[in-house]
Amino acid sequence: MAEGPLKKQYNDTDVEGLNKKLQLLESDLKQYQENALQHPLMKRIEQWEQDAIVLILRTANEARITIINQLNKFLEKKSIDLTKLTEEIKQIDDENDLQEIQLTNLRGRLQKLHGQIKKPNHIQLKESSTLVKRLYVDVSPRKSTYIIFLLALIFYCRI
Repeated sequence: MAEGPLKKQYNDTDVEGLNKKLQLLESDLKQYQENALQHPLMKRIEQWEQDAIVLILRTANEARITIINQLNKFLEKKSIDLTKLTEEIKQIDDENDLQEIQLTNLRGRLQKLHGQIKKPNHIQLKESSTLVKRLYVDVSPRKSTYIIFLLALIFYCRI
């Protein structure tokens, strides 16, 4: 008979621990049912979102800095080209020796320079699909069946 009370005491302690865990699980379940945004999966999505935003902002800033540096060098060269073209037009105008062919040529060069300044052909923005890792939600029927089984087992143990 000495085994009986010891065994019962062990079982009571064990059941008490299970009941505490069950209460915690019920509390978590109720909390997530009331506010699914508090679930750890939602927290992981929020963290992924923040990481992606930081990466996008950093990449955009690096691209801006590169564009500014390249544009400054390019526009400096184009400023020199524009100055030369302006001087050439002024010289032809001073000499009053403007012919139709020269006028057409100068208009073409001016238009080409304008196009180069507006849209430099040596600088291009390209997009990559690998900057941000895509987040997928994979819902497996096995996992949900297993969770339902565990909840049923816990519920059964309470009865």
